Amino acid sequence: MEKRSTVTVEEMAKILGIGRGLAYSLISRQELPHIRLGNRILISRKELEYMLDHTRRDGEYIQE
Repeated sequence: MEKRSTVTVEEMAKILGIGRGLAYSLISRQELPHIRLGNRILISRKELEYMLDHTRRDGEYIQE
């Protein structure tokens, strides 16, 4: 079975180990990359992995 290229907010929250409410809050503050398709909010798996790989322990995002 092939991995989907996007994850839902609930799946993203589970990956990050945070609650669903915090995940939606981060999205509403534009702190997490996402796209809206109708009523659905989806997160690119690649964007999420990139963000995780390029964030320091203090939470600062590393720009390349």
